[in-house]
Amino acid sequence: TRVVAPQQLSPNSPLQGFDTLDDVQRYAIGALAVVLLHQHATDLNGIAFARTHSLCILDALNLRNNQRDALLALDPSVDSRDAVVSQCVSLIGEMPHRALALQAMLALSLATGTYDARSRAFLTAVAFHFGIDWPSVADVELAIAVHLFVQATSSQQKLPMT
Repeated sequence: TRVVAPQQLSPNSPLQGFDTLDDVQRYAIGALAVVLLHQHATDLNGIAFARTHSLCILDALNLRNNQRDALLALDPSVDSRDAVVSQCVSLIGEMPHRALALQAMLALSLATGTYDARSRAFLTAVAFHFGIDWPSVADVELAIAVHLFVQATSSQQKLPMT
């Protein structure tokens, strides 16, 4: 499995993993993320998490401000939510694009330190809608976590002792 290493977000380009996708695919990923994140946001903490994580993903997608604002205002009713999700998945395209998008979202969650049970539940829902089995995602999850741990450990070893 190829692992996308987390990187610093650039204001001029999408996060690695999202950068190979076209504008329509990135917009569809943003819509899917906003809808799925807000689907289970039932209390103030959940709503705050959904908004913060949505913003993080939308920034990583490097969407234009008006696109970002439109997606943040997206609030499909329960009746239309499945149709919105289905259309987003269709716009994202074939499995390689879906897998890369899911991996980029996972890397982003881990790299920003926001990966918790809510993040994992969100990514589980994304994997389900993308038709990706969870054990495959868990393998990538572990590989990225190990990569980040090794990076953090090597960075600490390079710090001068005071």
